[in-house]
Amino acid sequence: MEFSRVTQQYFMTEDSKGRVWLNFGAESAVATPKGDGTYSIEKTPFLRFFDDPMFTIYPEDNGIA
Repeated sequence: MEFSRVTQQYFMTEDSKGRVWLNFGAESAVATPKGDGTYSIEKTPFLRFFDDPMFTIYPEDNGIA
């Protein structure tokens, strides 16, 4: 999966479920681990924020980010 609007600054954090939350300024995604050691990348939940840059993501233990 490619990120079309990658910037020089990025942010990654792992939550309690092993998901990695990725932020590249104008694009964000969550990488969910699969049983074979790879990750499934999902950008859809963040599309509504595509024109609004984010600077960090705070995943909480209850599943809310």
